[in-house]
Amino acid sequence: MNIDIKRIDWLDIAKGIAILSIIMVHFPGKYRPISQGITWHVSIFFSITGILLFLKSNSSITTSEVKKDFINILWPYISLSIIYIVLNFIVQYILNDLSLAVNTTCENIFLTISGVGIGTLWFLPTLFIAKTIYRFLFFRETIRRSILAYLVMCVSLICAYFLNKYCKSSELDLCYKTFILNLIKLFIQSGIAVGFMEIGINIYYFVCLIEKEKKKLKCIFFFLGLLFLVIDVVCFKFYDGNDLRLARICNPFEYLICSIFGIVAIIFLSCFLQKIYKNPIISFLIYCGKNSLIIMTTHLEYRVVSICIFVVFLFLPNCFITKCLAFLLVCIIEIIICELVNRTFLKKVYFLNK
Repeated sequence: MNIDIKRIDWLDIAKGIAILSIIMVHFPGKYRPISQGITWHVSIFFSITGILLFLKSNSSITTSEVKKDFINILWPYISLSIIYIVLNFIVQYILNDLSLAVNTTCENIFLTISGVGIGTLWFLPTLFIAKTIYRFLFFRETIRRSILAYLVMCVSLICAYFLNKYCKSSELDLCYKTFILNLIKLFIQSGIAVGFMEIGINIYYFVCLIEKEKKKLKCIFFFLGLLFLVIDVVCFKFYDGNDLRLARICNPFEYLICSIFGIVAIIFLSCFLQKIYKNPIISFLIYCGKNSLIIMTTHLEYRVVSICIFVVFLFLPNCFITKCLAFLLVCIIEIIICELVNRTFLKKVYFLNK
């Protein structure tokens, strides 16, 4: 199935929901409109990557494919890290002093080189390594590939569990031991991501089976998506405390089950939303999905969330409506940033061929 596929709306809708969930998770607890039930916000991006690899049948591990992944994934990581490091040094130097600016810059460079990444940028090297590993598995027969992918995931989850239990070193200790530990975390995260990529393909099989029932299509996707979402919310208490970015897995089984429920719920609901008439909300979700990389790498690092919270709560009381207004303001600013990037030379930073 070697085809040049066009963008698929339900995948963009799923990515849109996921990136908005990431913004929500990065709101401080007392300012967060929704504080329970979000378990899919990172893992679903890996699952979607697996689906896209499957649809393109792009399983080769040639030099050209690795180079392509490097340009599309690691180039934004490098360029965005450099921009942030330089801007942060200038701000720290103006607001504080040279000594603090130098120390902060050294820490940011250390995080970048060791693969941990600054803030949400951790996702990019993890995705690159996971995609490279998965290419080695992809050319094998389906059952064997699934077994190997899930084996890599299980081993990585167990390693993350014991690492979290017995190793409490800070990722900012500037020494070779921490550097090695950060690299180990990077490969553990990537191993977990490989499993989520395979999970995405397995879910896609079910989506294809359901789509054969054309008459009941909308209802099946809606009710199954809603069912899994309710289960995900109920099970969230078992998920809370896990953090893939830190390779912090408190309980591998609970983390995996909760993540799968969340991924299935969002993918099924996204399939349902694709089948109904496009309205501004669905168009907005698709827009966010298409620009998810820009939103992911700007909302936290450049203090968009913090500034919006400060501005909104400076004038309004802390209530649910105010929290929603702060979230809406973040979305509006991110749209402006996305348009700025897409319409100017800044798109070269992301290597956006649009």
